Amino acid sequence: MTDQPTAWGYVRLSQTGRDGTLDAQKQAIREYATNNNLNLVTTRNDGDNTSGFNKTRDGYQLIRQKIRDQELDAIIVRDRARLSRDFDDRLDLLIELRTNEIELHVIESGGRVDVQDVQQAGIECLLAMMDHVKKMAEIERSRQAVAERQERGCYQGSVPFGLRFAEDNCHLEQHPEEWALLQEIIREREQGRTLEEIAGVVGLSTAAVSRVCSRGLEWYEDRLEEYSEG
Repeated sequence: MTDQPTAWGYVRLSQTGRDGTLDAQKQAIREYATNNNLNLVTTRNDGDNTSGFNKTRDGYQLIRQKIRDQELDAIIVRDRARLSRDFDDRLDLLIELRTNEIELHVIESGGRVDVQDVQQAGIECLLAMMDHVKKMAEIERSRQAVAERQERGCYQGSVPFGLRFAEDNCHLEQHPEEWALLQEIIREREQGRTLEEIAGVVGLSTAAVSRVCSRGLEWYEDRLEEYSEG
């Protein structure tokens, strides 16, 4: 048996490439637990592109339940926004931590946050407000950017394999190397090769090959025609 406080970690990646990686968050939590004499039982993972405004996250809700049931002593996160960016939700979490005397450890803030201290609890409320306001501003900027791109007739979303944005970052054009592979994939499929065989030939995943084959060359040509600079 260990007399170390029982800790659970939590990781979330709101947008790939913006928040580091889930593996990096997990590694930071493991190292923090080791260095601070915490018995890290598990790290719950709510995956990529998960909004901090989504309260139905399975990993997050499981930790909330563990807090309410007093089945852990501490939670560890890289930063507060991993838990939630919704003001009301963060206040609810703060109350649960205080009521059940569960420790909060925020790595980027230097470690344990004493939520039992009234002054620190007040600061946590202010930080929750700031995170909420900041995220809402990001959402509004994103909405405006999408609207502007729509007005310009720009392609929206992730660029499909085989294509790329033109210099104006709005219209589409062929990606020279990927377009050649795309054509090879379609030729091989027409000759009866399996997806796995084609993937081995072109060096892509079976899922990527499957997407190309499902769309077909005409789909790509239609995208180029619809979103060409001319």
